[in-house]
Amino acid sequence: MAIKARKKSKMEVTGCIIHSDGGGQYYSKSFLELKRVHQMKNSMAIDVYENPFAERVNGKIKNEYLMPYAPNNISELKTLLAKAVALQ
Repeated sequence: MAIKARKKSKMEVTGCIIHSDGGGQYYSKSFLELKRVHQMKNSMAIDVYENPFAERVNGKIKNEYLMPYAPNNISELKTLLAKAVALQ
């Protein structure tokens, strides 16, 4: 998706960071080759103990703060996100 979207907007794909949960599909030969060709980086955690903390923080921000306030645009989202992170 990033490759298609960036080609349409004529933005560079090189250096894009892909966030994944480390599932098996992210280790397939075709995916690793695609990543290598486009010089994309992966944000996977180094070990399995890192992900639960990140998921918990993301879940709290999304479910307990952002969703109830339902921002209408990116500006409102940025404001609410800054407040949510400051409260954590």
